[in-house]
Amino acid sequence: MGCFLRVALILPLAFCLLTSLPALAAPVSQTGSELQIAFWNIRDFSTTTDRSADFPKIALVLHTNDCVAIAELNEKAALTKLVAELKKLGGKWDYASTFSKSGNTPHSKEYYGFVFRSDKLWKQTSVRVLKEQKLAIPGVAAPYRFDREPAVCKFATLDGRLDFTMMVVHITWGDAEKYRQAEVCALTNYFKTVQNGDPKEIDVILTANRGGLRQHRGLENFESSF
Repeated sequence: MGCFLRVALILPLAFCLLTSLPALAAPVSQTGSELQIAFWNIRDFSTTTDRSADFPKIALVLHTNDCVAIAELNEKAALTKLVAELKKLGGKWDYASTFSKSGNTPHSKEYYGFVFRSDKLWKQTSVRVLKEQKLAIPGVAAPYRFDREPAVCKFATLDGRLDFTMMVVHITWGDAEKYRQAEVCALTNYFKTVQNGDPKEIDVILTANRGGLRQHRGLENFESSF
């Protein structure tokens, strides 16, 4: 299992009141609260593997977060099962995922998914995979296809005071570091494409597997581009 990238956003929020509101009432002001956002690449995340006992444990770890991007999702039904466990721990939860798997090979293909507190947030867009980029690799004649293109989804607080776009990517792994390096470098272009695609959206949050970003001064190079 992977790790978290946590982002605390200071927002207006009083979600405990939302469940008792009439259907047509105006959203309660969400003043004075936080959103905690995370990323987890859960290895071979599916219901077909022998890991039924893991779902309550995974839910227990995730439950303190409000919106979680998930990589290595091999079966959408895993999100349904995870949300059921999260609901047992409290709050209203929902999920979303890419329509189909991304990856250059059957071995590397996976979905991207999100679980989120639907009593705090709503999903403004579907989960969309970004256009594939072909990358030049030193010493390799043919252009390299980005293995698992990033995906994005836009969320907003129920009272409309904040919206943000989450971008999730699972950087390729294995022995060939040159491909991993190329993907990390390409993240800058992907990020700017998302940021420039909506002039009104200034809150774009990149989530990715830490091992990939740590390679080749990945985070430093990415941050220096802005």
